[in-house]
Amino acid sequence: MNAGVADGRRYGELCPIALGLDVIGHRWALLIIRELFAGPKRFTDLEQGLPGIGSSVLAARLRQLEHQGLLTRHQLPRPAPAVVYRLTPRGAALEPVMVDLAGWGAIYLMGGDKDLARRGRWLLQAMSAAAGPPPDGIQTVNFVLDGEESHVRVIGGRLAARDGLGRDVTTEVRGSVHDLYQVAIAPVRSAAASGGFEIEGEREAADRMLDHLITGFQQAAESWRSKA
Repeated sequence: MNAGVADGRRYGELCPIALGLDVIGHRWALLIIRELFAGPKRFTDLEQGLPGIGSSVLAARLRQLEHQGLLTRHQLPRPAPAVVYRLTPRGAALEPVMVDLAGWGAIYLMGGDKDLARRGRWLLQAMSAAAGPPPDGIQTVNFVLDGEESHVRVIGGRLAARDGLGRDVTTEVRGSVHDLYQVAIAPVRSAAASGGFEIEGEREAADRMLDHLITGFQQAAESWRSKA
């Protein structure tokens, strides 16, 4: 596997950070990986999930990441013949890096809502990464935020946000991305974390999930703020 990027632009340093950035340091590369952590994607899915990226740039980044062994293409069988992109084990090994980066970047979400593109799953990914290990008994919860379906579940002892509604999930939270964002950054909130959202199923399960997500997110942001 060639350590440099496909177009030859490299830092030229014998350093693991520089060599790693030769592979994933180009604009959009990590965000493509972020999208694929939530589930396999078609080219059009990636275009929709990455506002502002051009088709030619996306195609070039996908070729680069495939060339470096971070993702693969798969042909779906009929009746939906389409090519989807999936992370390889090498690409999936970036998960701890992505989780730490999301936790580190949580502070920059404070006051960053205006004029920024937003999606529910992005926010849920960030909150899940910052939240830390969940308490025993926490259940998978479906979210429908501004019509976008996703779910948060426990994977490997931590929370993870994924595309689509989880199967056999009995609790669903409905609302807007803006409302969840405002609750997440509010210095004071009501005892019921689910207040202001439409809940289908077990409200206690929704409160437990939201409380853990919100508390962890705020603690991560405050921790980094105190170090500034």
